Amino acid sequence: GILNLYFNGEAPIAIKQSTLCLNPSSKLAQDFSSEAWLQEHKIVTEAGRTMYLVEHCGSVFKAVAKQLQMKSVVGDDDKVPSLAMEDGFEKEYLARMDDWYALSDDDFNVGIMNRVFEDSEILENATEDNQIMEWLDGTASPKLLYRASRDGWKAEDFHDKCDGKGATVVLVKSDKGHVFGGYTDIAWSSPRNGNQV
Repeated sequence: GILNLYFNGEAPIAIKQSTLCLNPSSKLAQDFSSEAWLQEHKIVTEAGRTMYLVEHCGSVFKAVAKQLQMKSVVGDDDKVPSLAMEDGFEKEYLARMDDWYALSDDDFNVGIMNRVFEDSEILENATEDNQIMEWLDGTASPKLLYRASRDGWKAEDFHDKCDGKGATVVLVKSDKGHVFGGYTDIAWSSPRNGNQV
Protein backbone atom coordinates (compact mmCIF):
# COMPACT_ATOMS: atom_id res chain seq x y z
CA GLY A 1 0.00 0.00 0.00
CA ILE A 2 0.82 3.67 0.14
CA LEU A 3 2.32 5.13 3.32
CA ASN A 4 2.07 8.80 4.24
CA LEU A 5 5.22 9.73 6.15
CA TYR A 6 5.34 12.68 8.54
CA PHE A 7 8.59 14.40 9.58
CA ASN A 8 8.13 16.57 12.69
CA GLY A 9 6.56 19.59 11.01
CA GLU A 10 8.09 19.17 7.54
CA ALA A 11 5.96 18.44 4.50
CA PRO A 12 4.84 14.79 4.47
CA ILE A 13 5.52 12.42 1.59
CA ALA A 14 3.52 9.54 0.18
CA ILE A 15 5.51 6.48 -0.87
CA LYS A 16 4.80 2.85 -1.64
CA GLN A 17 5.59 0.52 1.22
CA SER A 18 7.21 -1.85 -1.28
CA THR A 19 9.63 0.92 -2.31
CA LEU A 20 10.85 1.35 1.27
CA CYS A 21 11.31 -2.42 1.41
CA LEU A 22 13.35 -2.80 -1.82
CA ASN A 23 16.37 -4.12 0.05
CA PRO A 24 14.69 -6.78 2.22
CA SER A 25 17.80 -7.31 4.35
CA SER A 26 17.90 -3.64 5.40
CA LYS A 27 16.57 -2.47 8.76
CA LEU A 28 14.52 0.10 6.82
CA ALA A 29 12.65 -2.72 5.08
CA GLN A 30 12.29 -4.62 8.34
CA ASP A 31 10.80 -1.56 10.10
CA PHE A 32 8.41 -0.59 7.32
CA SER A 33 7.20 -4.15 6.79
CA SER A 34 6.57 -4.70 10.50
CA GLU A 35 2.94 -4.19 11.57
CA ALA A 36 4.12 -3.60 15.15
CA TRP A 37 6.55 -0.85 14.04
CA LEU A 38 3.92 0.79 11.84
CA GLN A 39 1.35 0.69 14.65
CA GLU A 40 3.81 2.25 17.09
CA HIS A 41 4.54 5.13 14.66
CA LYS A 42 0.98 5.64 13.41
CA ILE A 43 -0.65 9.02 13.93
CA VAL A 44 -4.02 10.27 12.78
CA THR A 45 -4.33 13.94 11.90
CA GLU A 46 -7.27 16.13 12.91
CA ALA A 47 -8.56 15.67 9.36
CA GLY A 48 -8.54 11.89 9.89
CA ARG A 49 -5.54 11.18 7.65
CA THR A 50 -3.35 8.25 8.74
CA MET A 51 0.34 9.04 8.75
CA TYR A 52 3.49 7.43 10.10
CA LEU A 53 5.91 9.49 12.16
CA VAL A 54 9.49 9.21 10.94
CA GLU A 55 11.88 10.63 13.50
CA HIS A 56 14.68 11.42 11.10
CA CYS A 57 15.91 14.52 9.31
CA GLY A 58 13.19 14.93 6.69
CA SER A 59 15.44 16.20 3.89
CA VAL A 60 17.83 13.25 4.25
CA PHE A 61 15.10 10.62 4.57
CA LYS A 62 13.29 12.12 1.55
CA ALA A 63 16.53 11.94 -0.47
CA VAL A 64 16.90 8.26 0.44
CA ALA A 65 13.25 7.69 -0.48
CA LYS A 66 13.82 9.31 -3.90
CA GLN A 67 16.82 7.03 -4.47
CA LEU A 68 14.69 4.01 -3.61
CA GLN A 69 11.95 5.25 -5.95
CA MET A 70 14.52 5.61 -8.74
CA LYS A 71 15.78 2.09 -8.11
CA SER A 72 12.23 0.74 -8.22
CA VAL A 73 11.75 2.38 -11.62
CA VAL A 74 15.07 1.50 -13.30
CA GLY A 75 15.05 -2.12 -12.12
CA ASP A 76 17.84 -4.45 -11.15
CA ASP A 77 20.02 -4.06 -14.24
CA ASP A 78 20.95 -0.42 -13.67
CA LYS A 79 22.98 1.05 -10.84
CA VAL A 80 21.41 4.05 -9.16
CA PRO A 81 23.87 6.95 -8.83
CA SER A 82 25.09 7.92 -5.39
CA LEU A 83 23.18 10.41 -3.35
CA ALA A 84 24.59 13.91 -3.38
CA MET A 85 24.78 15.55 0.03
CA GLU A 86 26.59 18.69 0.99
CA ASP A 87 29.27 18.62 3.65
CA GLY A 88 27.99 19.12 7.15
CA PHE A 89 25.00 17.91 9.08
CA GLU A 90 23.01 16.27 6.25
CA LYS A 91 26.04 14.41 4.92
CA GLU A 92 26.88 13.09 8.38
CA TYR A 93 23.23 12.21 9.00
CA LEU A 94 23.06 10.26 5.72
CA ALA A 95 26.19 8.29 6.63
CA ARG A 96 24.68 7.39 10.01
CA MET A 97 21.33 6.47 8.40
CA ASP A 98 23.16 4.22 5.96
CA ASP A 99 24.98 2.53 8.85
CA TRP A 100 21.83 2.18 10.96
CA TYR A 101 19.51 0.93 8.24
CA ALA A 102 22.16 -1.01 6.27
CA LEU A 103 20.83 0.55 3.09
CA SER A 104 23.77 -0.01 0.77
CA ASP A 105 24.13 -3.23 -1.15
CA ASP A 106 25.55 -4.26 -4.53
CA ASP A 107 22.61 -2.75 -6.41
CA PHE A 108 21.81 0.29 -4.32
CA ASN A 109 24.47 2.69 -3.18
CA VAL A 110 23.64 5.41 -0.71
CA GLY A 111 27.27 6.55 -0.92
CA ILE A 112 27.96 10.20 -0.36
CA MET A 113 29.36 12.40 -3.09
CA ASN A 114 31.69 15.21 -2.19
CA ARG A 115 31.64 18.53 -3.96
CA VAL A 116 33.83 18.42 -7.07
CA PHE A 117 33.51 22.11 -7.95
CA GLU A 118 33.63 23.29 -4.34
CA ASP A 119 35.13 26.65 -5.36
CA SER A 120 32.23 27.41 -7.72
CA GLU A 121 29.88 30.24 -6.87
CA ILE A 122 27.59 29.17 -9.74
CA LEU A 123 27.09 25.46 -9.12
CA GLU A 124 25.16 25.22 -5.88
CA ASN A 125 25.44 21.60 -4.79
CA ALA A 126 26.98 18.19 -5.36
CA THR A 127 24.07 17.17 -7.61
CA GLU A 128 24.96 19.92 -10.08
CA ASP A 129 28.66 19.06 -9.77
CA ASN A 130 27.82 15.42 -10.51
CA GLN A 131 25.85 16.38 -13.63
CA ILE A 132 28.84 18.26 -15.06
CA MET A 133 31.17 15.37 -14.20
CA GLU A 134 28.76 12.95 -15.88
CA TRP A 135 28.89 15.04 -19.07
CA LEU A 136 32.70 14.95 -18.83
CA ASP A 137 32.62 11.16 -18.37
CA GLY A 138 34.01 11.63 -14.86
CA THR A 139 37.58 11.77 -16.20
CA ALA A 140 38.41 15.35 -15.31
CA SER A 141 40.07 16.68 -12.17
CA PRO A 142 38.59 20.17 -12.22
CA LYS A 143 40.45 23.22 -10.98
CA LEU A 144 39.08 26.77 -10.85
CA LEU A 145 41.15 28.84 -13.29
CA TYR A 146 39.19 32.06 -13.59
CA ARG A 147 36.44 33.90 -11.75
CA ALA A 148 35.41 37.24 -13.23
CA SER A 149 34.48 38.72 -9.85
CA ARG A 150 37.99 37.87 -8.61
CA ASP A 151 40.17 38.07 -11.74
CA GLY A 152 38.56 40.82 -13.81
CA TRP A 153 35.81 41.10 -16.41
CA LYS A 154 37.86 41.78 -19.57
CA ALA A 155 38.58 39.16 -22.24
CA GLU A 156 42.31 39.56 -21.61
CA ASP A 157 41.73 38.74 -17.92
CA PHE A 158 40.02 35.51 -18.95
CA HIS A 159 42.78 34.60 -21.40
CA ASP A 160 45.55 35.41 -18.90
CA LYS A 161 44.13 32.69 -16.65
CA CYS A 162 42.82 30.17 -19.20
CA ASP A 163 45.09 30.16 -22.26
CA GLY A 164 47.03 26.95 -22.75
CA LYS A 165 45.37 25.12 -19.85
CA GLY A 166 43.77 22.34 -21.90
CA ALA A 167 40.11 21.33 -21.75
CA THR A 168 37.87 23.81 -19.95
CA VAL A 169 34.32 24.15 -18.73
CA VAL A 170 32.98 27.69 -18.74
CA LEU A 171 30.01 28.52 -16.54
CA VAL A 172 28.21 31.85 -16.55
CA LYS A 173 25.43 33.10 -14.32
CA SER A 174 23.43 36.04 -15.67
CA ASP A 175 22.25 38.90 -13.51
CA LYS A 176 18.79 37.29 -13.70
CA GLY A 177 20.13 34.03 -12.25
CA HIS A 178 20.21 31.98 -15.48
CA VAL A 179 23.13 29.54 -15.68
CA PHE A 180 24.68 28.54 -18.98
CA GLY A 181 28.07 27.55 -20.29
CA GLY A 182 30.11 25.33 -22.52
CA TYR A 183 32.95 22.86 -22.79
CA THR A 184 35.93 22.64 -25.10
CA ASP A 185 38.68 20.07 -25.22
CA ILE A 186 40.84 22.52 -27.22
CA ALA A 187 43.02 24.86 -25.18
CA TRP A 188 42.20 28.57 -25.31
CA SER A 189 44.75 30.80 -27.03
CA SER A 190 45.25 34.47 -27.83
CA PRO A 191 46.54 35.46 -31.29
CA ARG A 192 49.49 37.80 -31.41
CA ASN A 193 47.51 40.67 -32.95
CA GLY A 194 45.75 41.25 -29.64
CA ASN A 195 42.37 39.82 -30.61
CA GLN A 196 41.16 37.22 -28.14
CA VAL A 197 39.60 33.95 -29.30
